[in-house]
Amino acid sequence: MRELTKSTLSYTWAMSLFGVQQASNLLAPRDWRQPAREANSAFFAVKQAAENQFGDLIFGAFLIGDEVGRGLTNLFFDALTLRAFDPRYASRLTSEVAAQSQDTLRTFSSADNVRIAWQELKNSYEVFNLVKRVSALLHIPSDEREFDLLRLVEEAYALGAYPDLWAVEGLGHDYAAALWQKGGGQTRGILTDERASRLPAKSLTMMHAGLGLAFAQQLMNTVTPYSPADEIRRMLGDFVSLVDENSRRGYEGAAYEW
Repeated sequence: MRELTKSTLSYTWAMSLFGVQQASNLLAPRDWRQPAREANSAFFAVKQAAENQFGDLIFGAFLIGDEVGRGLTNLFFDALTLRAFDPRYASRLTSEVAAQSQDTLRTFSSADNVRIAWQELKNSYEVFNLVKRVSALLHIPSDEREFDLLRLVEEAYALGAYPDLWAVEGLGHDYAAALWQKGGGQTRGILTDERASRLPAKSLTMMHAGLGLAFAQQLMNTVTPYSPADEIRRMLGDFVSLVDENSRRGYEGAAYEW
């Protein structure tokens, strides 16, 4: 309880100073051509950090609330600038609402459509869950030195057709992420070294997809949508280099796709 109290107080104090820092960024920006860039970037980074702590249900609620909030904000500023009163704006908004309504009506127009939509939602959640929770599902060790890739791949395929593909992708992700952490972001030969040489050919596409996902997650945390263009280009260059240095020839495309 004592440590929880300390953590709560530290969090509250940090958030207070964070607000002060962003006010300073807005009042005295480093680049007057884009005065809000630093504050936007900082808010985005904090939002990402909070998202990473959400469970599946809370994350879903966040996405819905975030979408509603963004829509209302856009409408508010459009009205403030009188853009919302432009006939073309009203026409476009009406068309979008009509299109969404048609899609909704089409979904609920028959029992078959509802069943298909529900099945698609279930499939999407199953894929997400398999990739995200493959560590517990296959009992993947936390230490990369204990990875028995061949055994883990065999266990993934034992799950049966369809789940096996996404479990293999999750395995590729966890394996690449573990080696990334061990090497401090400097890794070579993840899927070309001796340990990976015994992997069955049928697993290579999804293992590379997982590898690309792991690299993308790590590198995307170093930039935001408000980062300077040269930083984003450098991050993309690093991603391409990592894929080339850790992929088998002919499978780079699966890693790029992630």
